[in-house]
Amino acid sequence: MPKGEHLSLRAQDLLVLKSVIGEIKKSSSHYSLDGFEDWCVDNLWIVDKEAKLMPFRLRAIQKAYLDAKARAAAAGKPKRFLLLKYRQGGFTTLEQALSYHLATKKPNAAVLTLADTQRKTSDIFKIVHRFYQNDPSQPKRKGQGNAYRMEFEELDSRFICGTAMANSEARGGTYQRVHGSEVAFWCQGGDQIAKQREVMAGLEEASARGELVLETTPNGLELFCDLYQRAKRGENDYTPIFLPWFSDIANRETTTRDESAHIMENLTEKEAELVGLHGLDAGQIKWRRRTERRLGVLFRQEHPEDDISCFMTSGQCRFNQQVVVETLESIPDYLDADKPTPGVEVRWIGRRVHEVVWEKPQEGVEYVAGMDVSEGVDGGDPSGIGIVRRDNCRQVAAIHGLAAPQDMAKLAVDLCRRYHNAVLAVERENHGHAALLKCVDLGYRKHLYCEKPNRIGWSTNAVTRPVMIDDLAEMLDDPDLARDWVRDRLFLQECLTFVRQGHKFSASPGAHDDCLMKWAIAVQARKRARPRPNIIVLPSRKW
Repeated sequence: MPKGEHLSLRAQDLLVLKSVIGEIKKSSSHYSLDGFEDWCVDNLWIVDKEAKLMPFRLRAIQKAYLDAKARAAAAGKPKRFLLLKYRQGGFTTLEQALSYHLATKKPNAAVLTLADTQRKTSDIFKIVHRFYQNDPSQPKRKGQGNAYRMEFEELDSRFICGTAMANSEARGGTYQRVHGSEVAFWCQGGDQIAKQREVMAGLEEASARGELVLETTPNGLELFCDLYQRAKRGENDYTPIFLPWFSDIANRETTTRDESAHIMENLTEKEAELVGLHGLDAGQIKWRRRTERRLGVLFRQEHPEDDISCFMTSGQCRFNQQVVVETLESIPDYLDADKPTPGVEVRWIGRRVHEVVWEKPQEGVEYVAGMDVSEGVDGGDPSGIGIVRRDNCRQVAAIHGLAAPQDMAKLAVDLCRRYHNAVLAVERENHGHAALLKCVDLGYRKHLYCEKPNRIGWSTNAVTRPVMIDDLAEMLDDPDLARDWVRDRLFLQECLTFVRQGHKFSASPGAHDDCLMKWAIAVQARKRARPRPNIIVLPSRKW
């Protein structure tokens, strides 16, 4: 072989070998978050609430959040996190810093951020773009004309921002890190939960070997709420992290000594509860009062204080949210088996149906019951019966859960008989037909509500439904009246998720209204005179 050719081949071999060694170094480089806090101060800049450009120094609450994630990872849990948060805590900025750090330090890395709207996508990408512009160690960027996307040529890594509803990046891709921002607000309109599930399925598959972080403020009973509640019960791989507003030391007002003393001496019942449970000080109470005056009932959604009631508020609720929430907070959780409520009797009928008695039958008192009936199958709507006093409409007993129409009818008749043969108004549409026939077979025909002499049962239709809802709304406008007649927590929870859907009010996606409707039927039946036995007409088996 000629000498020149031999030298040429050796040079080519060296170039190839050098390239291979470089790739090996890239693929084997160790990525770590050690020193992340110092790196943020030295390399990243943010704009604060006063529009000043400043180094990104982690706040105490952000460090606490990172510690919670680190503890979960140390316990061997999958890198799946659900962050239920308050407004303006800086968590979106922190998550972007983590994603930017990974994309600029680890070769071959891919990170993805999805927001709820196009505007939010743009705002988030501006945070990342500001990181890059002011980063003294910025890697060379490729394709700077690409909107909401950064590719780093030497590292062969990429950072992508998108909108949940319109983005298809997650499909077929593989990411070492995925961050979902304001997940509870994804895919608004139409069948929101089904659309959210479709997006979520793609994200979970795309980040199967990486980290998936879903953060949001609450927005009713949608997919995030379901994931979060199941995570609390250990039914999925996510680690739930809840950060109430008072976990941030920045959420407080300055107070004088005299002002602090006055505040602490004049606490409301709810404020006293928060002080007792969480040790809030006068400055935090002052901040809470000012913020609640500004936001009204949305305060509990924008700045949650617990991870239950925060999911149950909406800006378009049909009922007086302030009264409903205050009434709900005044009623103990009688279904908590570990903390029995004095004076309340709870009995479970199987695993899926419960009976609760708040007030035993009283001599000389007449009772009326409303019954909403469903098919009673897994994954479907519950059925229920609610009994009220005719004189003051106070809720005295209820049954609720998943049971076949005939089984629920038997339970309803048994309960009504205990309450002096209470008048039973059964919604006759759909599965109500089967329940009515069972009531007749059980010999309860004389005590069934009749709309007309030849028509037993209650009809919820375009005419009666608005009246039912309006009457409930009126009864829930007065806080004193509401506390007097309402005992059912499930009813109040459904009231909070009964919101405007198009041109009418109904249960928000993922929520139910069966408990609400059974009490609405009872309220309407209470306004009618007790049926006389001689005008009862047995229903036809054909209906």
